[in-house]
Amino acid sequence: ALDGVTAQLPAGAWSCVVGVSGSGKSTLATLLLRGRDPDAGVVRVGGAELRGIPLEELRRRVALVSQRPTLLAGSIAENLRLARPGAPDDALHEALAVAGLEDWVAGLPRGLDTPVRERGVSVSGGQLQRLALARALVAAPEVLVLDEALSQLDAETARRVRERLLAYRTGLTVIEITHRADLVPDDATVLVLDAGRLVASGTAGELRAADGPFTHLEARVTP
Repeated sequence: ALDGVTAQLPAGAWSCVVGVSGSGKSTLATLLLRGRDPDAGVVRVGGAELRGIPLEELRRRVALVSQRPTLLAGSIAENLRLARPGAPDDALHEALAVAGLEDWVAGLPRGLDTPVRERGVSVSGGQLQRLALARALVAAPEVLVLDEALSQLDAETARRVRERLLAYRTGLTVIEITHRADLVPDDATVLVLDAGRLVASGTAGELRAADGPFTHLEARVTP
């Protein structure tokens, strides 16, 4: 799925991995949490090889929000605390605010104690993605991987969530995996994958000026 990919993404910044469906983007995401290990080469976080980091510690430091997340039967609060059982309510409300769900939860009859699934509150696809994002933030990771995690949001809602996430915590490393090259800001570091290979890298502004694989990908999704 990936062949000879060598890249480095800056700590404390928002970077993007772009490519068409099947290019290897999600495989790269699974490597960051040791969902699988590479057959050759190494993956490092903060200079440390992943194989040398205990899984419990790695999963605490790196959080993944997938395109199709799931909720467990239980309350909203219980779902948000899955990776950090002792998290205070303040941390839950803060994460919900970043995800743009604070007003929705506040309007529910039982608030954070509202059950989901099994006759609980009905959750739309966009709300589910934002609940998964809030759940990841409650865990207070060092690295947040968004694998098409805002794909079911309209453009304005996704923009607001990104703005809040940028202001959420200094030093948080965000890696967004997306096919929407047209939405990547000029100053973001970008990796462009195609058929499992790294075909371009640099800032989005540099890649747009180069008129190469990135701009070709951008043209596929720009109206």
